[in-house]
Amino acid sequence: MKLKSVLIVEDDRATAAIFAKIFQSMGADVLVLENLKQAGDLLHNSGTYAFCFAMIDINLPDGSGQVLEKVLRAGRIPHMFCSASKQSPKSLVKTRQKKDLMGLSLWSQVQEAISDFSSEPQLV
Repeated sequence: MKLKSVLIVEDDRATAAIFAKIFQSMGADVLVLENLKQAGDLLHNSGTYAFCFAMIDINLPDGSGQVLEKVLRAGRIPHMFCSASKQSPKSLVKTRQKKDLMGLSLWSQVQEAISDFSSEPQLV
């Protein structure tokens, strides 16, 4: 499976750079946005971007990345929400179905999230 275009919404530049390098090593074009407003504007107002996957931080400076769930689902964009906090030594990465994916590799998590969207469309 080759990823064509990936959206990363992450306010921590070091974390965003790590995710971007991982997805670029998979052959994907990557767009990194730093906040909810940028992502919301892009996803709501532009029909020119077609992402094959999105990685969204939950704790953005201007709100929860989870508010993008509806527009991501409507666009049938496979996605994951992630968060890392100073209180927790582990990152939390979950698919839209809220499955706990701790311990799986990022690639395995991406494949699972994409396969969730390969099945029959769900009513929103």
